[in-house]
Amino acid sequence: MRFSVLVFAIPLLLAMTARAQEMTTLRIDPAAATGGTASQLIEDISFTTLESKNESIFGSIEQLIVTPEYYIILDTQTSAILLFDKSGKFHTKITSGMVKKEGHFYLYHINYDKFSRLIQIPGDKEIICYNTDGKFVKKIKTYGYGFDRLNIAKGKVAGHSYNVNKKHKDSLANEIVIIDEQGISKKHLPYNIKYAPIESNDVLGTGHGAFYATEDTAAFFVRPYDFKVYYLSDNSFYPAYQFVFPMSKTLPRDFLTDSTLNGKRVAYLEKNQAFYYNMDGIYRMGNNLFFRPVSFGYTDRKDGFIYNLASKHLIGLDKISPDERTHFLFVTDTKLGGWDFISHNFLTTDSTSFYTSYSSLALFQQKEALKDKKLVYPPVLAAYFQDSKNKRGNPVIIRVTFKKEM
Repeated sequence: MRFSVLVFAIPLLLAMTARAQEMTTLRIDPAAATGGTASQLIEDISFTTLESKNESIFGSIEQLIVTPEYYIILDTQTSAILLFDKSGKFHTKITSGMVKKEGHFYLYHINYDKFSRLIQIPGDKEIICYNTDGKFVKKIKTYGYGFDRLNIAKGKVAGHSYNVNKKHKDSLANEIVIIDEQGISKKHLPYNIKYAPIESNDVLGTGHGAFYATEDTAAFFVRPYDFKVYYLSDNSFYPAYQFVFPMSKTLPRDFLTDSTLNGKRVAYLEKNQAFYYNMDGIYRMGNNLFFRPVSFGYTDRKDGFIYNLASKHLIGLDKISPDERTHFLFVTDTKLGGWDFISHNFLTTDSTSFYTSYSSLALFQQKEALKDKKLVYPPVLAAYFQDSKNKRGNPVIIRVTFKKEM
C-alpha cells in the first residue's frame, strides 16, 4: 500500500484565535490495552452487500460517505464516485473525467455538503458539485482550499492546506480557514509559505484528510508530528487532547528543529518505523474516544484503540474476538490478511455507528472456515452466500455499533 506525502501543517508557532480551553492529557501505553468478546463490546453489527453489475463494479473503497439515504463511495482506481442505497442497491455513478497523472488518478478525496446535499469534486481553483442523482449542479470557488474540506455549518466549510517551498514568494498563509458565501471569514495557524521550517516534502501523511467530523457543526483536526487533537467549529479552535506515548514510540524532541533532518524526515521515519508520527481514526461517542497512532511500518500498525474517558479503560480493537454477536465473522480484515483497515482505519462514522469494509472474497473465506459450526446467518448474508459468483463481487460494508459503557 502507498504512503502519501500530503500538505499538512507543521508551524512551530501555534496561534489560537479562540478563547483558551482546558486540554486533557491522555497517557497511553498500547501494550496495556485489553480486549474482550464481541458480545461484551459491540451492541450491533450489520453487513451490507453492494449490488455488483457491469456499471456498478469497483475495486475498493478509498472513501465512504454515509447519508440517511445512500452510501457514497470513492473508487480511486477508476476515479469514479458510486452511490448505493442503504440496502446495497446501485443508484448511480459519477465519472469525474480526471485523467491519470504518473500512473495515478488525480482524484483521491471528495467532500459531501450534508446541508445542501451536494457531492463536491475538488480542483485547484473550483469545485464541481453534483446532487445525489449524479446531476451537475454548480461550481464553487476554492479560495486555495479545495482538497481537504469539511462542511461544519450551513453555508460554512473548514478548509485545510499546507504548502511550503523555498521557491515560493515570502508570504503568509493559514493552515485552516473557515469559508462562507463571501469568502474566507476566519483563519487559524498562520505560517510562511517560503520560510516555515518544515517544507511540504518533509511531511508524511496517513492517506486520510485532516478533519474528522465529531458532530454536525464541529470536527476534530489532527496533523503529523503533533499529538494534539484539536476541536474545530465555526466559532472555536483549541487543543482538546494531548496524547503521550511511551518513549520507545515517541519522536526525538528535536525532530522538528534538527536542521540536519531537513528534506530527510520521511526517510528517517522509514528507517525508524517504531516511532509514531501521526494519529488517525479520531472519533468520540459518549465517553469513548477512538484513535490510532500511526507509524511508518504497516506490519506494526494496529487496528486502533478505544479509550473510555470515564473509566480510563483502554481497549485494543485487534483484541476483540468474534462470537455470536458478529456471526463469528471478523469486524475488520486485519486478521484475515487484508489491508483495508490497516490503510484506512474506520472509513467514517455517523451519530451512532462506525463503518469499515472488506472484500467479498474475504467474507466467503470466513464462511468456508466456519462451515462446521452450521451457523444461521441473517437473510441478506444467507442469500448472498448462496451464489458463489458473489465471491468476485463488490466489497462488503460493515456497520458496527459499540456499547456506550465499556
